[in-house]
Amino acid sequence: DGKRIVTGSKDGRARIWAAKDGVQDNGKTYNAGDLMAVLDDAKTGYANAHYDADSDYWYSVNAVAFTPDGLYVATGSSDRTAKLWRAQTVGVAKIGDFVRTFDVRVAIGDPNFQTGSVNALAFNLAGTELATGSIDRTVRVWNAADAALLRTMGDTNADHTPDVVHDGGVFSLCYSPDGAHIYSGSADKSVR
Repeated sequence: DGKRIVTGSKDGRARIWAAKDGVQDNGKTYNAGDLMAVLDDAKTGYANAHYDADSDYWYSVNAVAFTPDGLYVATGSSDRTAKLWRAQTVGVAKIGDFVRTFDVRVAIGDPNFQTGSVNALAFNLAGTELATGSIDRTVRVWNAADAALLRTMGDTNADHTPDVVHDGGVFSLCYSPDGAHIYSGSADKSVR
Protein backbone atom coordinates (compact mmCIF):
# COMPACT_ATOMS: atom_id res chain seq x y z
CA ASP A 1 0.00 0.00 0.00
CA GLY A 2 3.08 2.25 0.04
CA LYS A 3 2.42 3.30 3.64
CA ARG A 4 4.74 0.89 5.43
CA ILE A 5 8.20 -0.60 5.01
CA VAL A 6 9.36 -3.85 6.55
CA THR A 7 13.03 -4.55 7.27
CA GLY A 8 14.92 -7.66 8.32
CA SER A 9 18.17 -7.63 10.22
CA LYS A 10 21.16 -9.70 11.26
CA ASP A 11 20.06 -9.22 14.88
CA GLY A 12 17.10 -11.53 14.17
CA ARG A 13 14.49 -8.79 14.32
CA ALA A 14 12.05 -7.68 11.68
CA ARG A 15 10.50 -4.24 11.99
CA ILE A 16 7.63 -2.38 10.34
CA TRP A 17 8.16 1.34 9.74
CA ALA A 18 5.90 4.15 8.52
CA ALA A 19 6.93 5.10 4.99
CA LYS A 20 5.15 8.46 5.00
CA ASP A 21 3.44 10.89 7.36
CA GLY A 22 -0.08 10.16 8.58
CA VAL A 23 -0.04 6.35 8.56
CA GLN A 24 -2.87 5.10 10.81
CA ASP A 25 -2.99 1.91 12.85
CA ASN A 26 -5.37 1.18 15.72
CA GLY A 27 -6.14 4.87 16.24
CA LYS A 28 -2.50 5.93 16.35
CA THR A 29 -0.90 8.17 13.73
CA TYR A 30 2.68 7.54 12.62
CA ASN A 31 5.01 9.83 10.71
CA ALA A 32 7.60 8.85 8.11
CA GLY A 33 10.40 6.88 9.75
CA ASP A 34 8.42 6.02 12.91
CA LEU A 35 8.79 2.45 14.14
CA MET A 36 5.32 0.87 14.09
CA ALA A 37 6.14 -2.63 15.33
CA VAL A 38 8.83 -5.18 16.04
CA LEU A 39 7.60 -8.60 14.97
CA ASP A 40 7.20 -10.59 18.16
CA ASP A 41 6.73 -14.27 18.85
CA ALA A 42 4.44 -14.26 21.90
CA LYS A 43 5.22 -17.96 22.41
CA THR A 44 8.85 -17.19 23.27
CA GLY A 45 8.21 -13.73 24.68
CA TYR A 46 11.06 -12.30 22.62
CA ALA A 47 10.68 -9.31 20.32
CA ASN A 48 12.46 -11.31 17.68
CA ALA A 49 11.17 -12.91 14.53
CA HIS A 50 13.58 -15.86 14.52
CA TYR A 51 14.85 -16.74 17.99
CA ASP A 52 15.61 -20.25 19.22
CA ALA A 53 15.07 -20.36 22.98
CA ASP A 54 16.58 -23.86 23.23
CA SER A 55 19.94 -22.70 21.91
CA ASP A 56 19.53 -19.02 22.88
CA TYR A 57 20.43 -18.07 19.31
CA TRP A 58 19.17 -15.12 17.27
CA TYR A 59 18.93 -16.05 13.58
CA SER A 60 19.26 -13.32 10.97
CA VAL A 61 16.22 -12.23 8.95
CA ASN A 62 17.36 -12.50 5.32
CA ALA A 63 14.15 -11.75 3.40
CA VAL A 64 10.85 -9.96 3.94
CA ALA A 65 7.68 -9.64 1.85
CA PHE A 66 4.21 -8.15 2.33
CA THR A 67 1.11 -9.97 1.13
CA PRO A 68 -0.49 -8.09 -1.78
CA ASP A 69 -3.31 -6.86 0.50
CA GLY A 70 -0.77 -5.58 3.05
CA LEU A 71 -2.38 -7.46 5.96
CA TYR A 72 0.56 -9.81 6.56
CA VAL A 73 4.32 -9.89 6.20
CA ALA A 74 6.54 -12.93 5.76
CA THR A 75 10.11 -13.23 7.03
CA GLY A 76 12.75 -15.69 5.83
CA SER A 77 15.66 -16.60 8.05
CA SER A 78 18.92 -18.43 8.51
CA ASP A 79 16.98 -20.69 10.90
CA ARG A 80 15.75 -22.41 7.68
CA THR A 81 12.13 -21.26 8.09
CA ALA A 82 9.77 -18.59 6.87
CA LYS A 83 7.22 -17.07 9.24
CA LEU A 84 4.02 -15.11 8.72
CA TRP A 85 3.10 -12.08 10.87
CA ARG A 86 0.21 -9.61 11.10
CA ALA A 87 1.09 -6.31 9.49
CA GLN A 88 -2.03 -4.44 10.61
CA THR A 89 -4.02 -4.30 13.82
CA VAL A 90 -7.38 -6.04 13.45
CA GLY A 91 -9.61 -6.41 16.52
CA VAL A 92 -7.55 -7.91 19.36
CA ALA A 93 -4.85 -9.15 16.97
CA LYS A 94 -2.18 -6.50 16.91
CA ILE A 95 0.45 -5.51 14.41
CA GLY A 96 3.48 -7.77 14.74
CA ASP A 97 1.61 -10.84 16.03
CA PHE A 98 3.00 -14.20 14.91
CA VAL A 99 0.66 -16.27 12.69
CA ARG A 100 2.45 -19.44 11.42
CA THR A 101 5.75 -21.07 10.43
CA PHE A 102 6.69 -22.58 7.06
CA ASP A 103 9.26 -25.33 7.72
CA VAL A 104 10.14 -28.04 5.21
CA ARG A 105 11.33 -30.31 8.03
CA VAL A 106 7.83 -30.24 9.56
CA ALA A 107 6.08 -30.47 6.17
CA ILE A 108 7.82 -33.74 5.24
CA GLY A 109 7.94 -35.12 8.79
CA ASP A 110 11.73 -35.31 9.04
CA PRO A 111 13.29 -33.04 11.69
CA ASN A 112 16.78 -34.00 10.50
CA PHE A 113 16.19 -33.08 6.85
CA GLN A 114 19.05 -30.92 5.60
CA THR A 115 17.87 -27.65 4.11
CA GLY A 116 19.31 -24.16 3.97
CA SER A 117 18.56 -20.64 5.10
CA VAL A 118 15.58 -18.91 3.47
CA ASN A 119 16.93 -15.96 1.48
CA ALA A 120 14.07 -15.01 -0.85
CA LEU A 121 10.28 -14.70 -0.53
CA ALA A 122 7.41 -13.86 -2.87
CA PHE A 123 3.63 -14.00 -2.64
CA ASN A 124 1.44 -14.68 -5.65
CA LEU A 125 -0.93 -11.83 -6.57
CA ALA A 126 -3.85 -13.46 -4.71
CA GLY A 127 -1.72 -13.85 -1.57
CA THR A 128 -2.66 -17.55 -1.38
CA GLU A 129 0.83 -18.91 -2.10
CA LEU A 130 4.22 -18.09 -0.60
CA ALA A 131 7.34 -19.04 -2.55
CA THR A 132 10.60 -19.45 -0.62
CA GLY A 133 14.10 -19.53 -2.11
CA SER A 134 16.90 -21.11 -0.19
CA ILE A 135 20.65 -21.38 0.00
CA ASP A 136 20.10 -25.11 -0.64
CA ARG A 137 19.38 -24.13 -4.30
CA THR A 138 15.65 -24.87 -4.15
CA VAL A 139 12.37 -23.01 -4.56
CA ARG A 140 9.41 -24.23 -2.54
CA VAL A 141 5.77 -23.15 -2.83
CA TRP A 142 3.54 -23.12 0.25
CA ASN A 143 -0.15 -22.62 0.94
CA ALA A 144 -0.16 -19.28 2.78
CA ALA A 145 -3.31 -20.18 4.74
CA ASP A 146 -2.04 -23.34 6.44
CA ALA A 147 1.72 -23.63 5.67
CA ALA A 148 1.21 -26.83 3.68
CA LEU A 149 4.08 -27.50 1.27
CA LEU A 150 2.48 -27.51 -2.19
CA ARG A 151 5.54 -28.29 -4.31
CA THR A 152 9.28 -28.11 -4.54
CA MET A 153 10.58 -26.80 -7.84
CA GLY A 154 12.27 -29.62 -9.71
CA ASP A 155 11.57 -33.31 -9.23
CA THR A 156 11.65 -34.48 -5.63
CA ASN A 157 13.33 -37.80 -5.00
CA ALA A 158 11.97 -40.53 -2.73
CA ASP A 159 14.18 -39.30 0.15
CA HIS A 160 12.62 -35.80 -0.18
CA THR A 161 15.81 -34.32 -1.63
CA PRO A 162 14.90 -32.14 -4.62
CA ASP A 163 16.73 -32.01 -7.88
CA VAL A 164 18.01 -28.47 -7.42
CA VAL A 165 16.73 -25.60 -9.52
CA HIS A 166 20.08 -23.75 -9.55
CA ASP A 167 23.77 -24.45 -9.09
CA GLY A 168 23.92 -21.76 -6.39
CA GLY A 169 21.69 -20.44 -3.62
CA VAL A 170 18.42 -18.69 -4.53
CA PHE A 171 18.45 -15.02 -3.52
CA SER A 172 15.50 -13.49 -5.39
CA LEU A 173 12.00 -14.58 -6.41
CA CYS A 174 8.97 -13.13 -8.15
CA TYR A 175 5.71 -14.39 -9.58
CA SER A 176 4.67 -13.45 -13.11
CA PRO A 177 1.69 -11.06 -13.13
CA ASP A 178 -0.68 -13.88 -14.13
CA GLY A 179 0.73 -16.15 -11.38
CA ALA A 180 1.55 -18.91 -13.86
CA HIS A 181 5.33 -18.71 -13.39
CA ILE A 182 7.84 -18.14 -10.61
CA TYR A 183 11.18 -16.61 -11.55
CA SER A 184 14.22 -17.21 -9.38
CA GLY A 185 17.59 -15.50 -9.30
CA SER A 186 20.64 -17.32 -8.02
CA ALA A 187 24.24 -16.94 -6.95
CA ASP A 188 25.01 -19.06 -10.03
CA LYS A 189 24.26 -15.88 -12.08
CA SER A 190 21.12 -17.32 -13.66
CA VAL A 191 17.42 -16.49 -13.70
CA ARG A 192 15.05 -19.40 -14.21
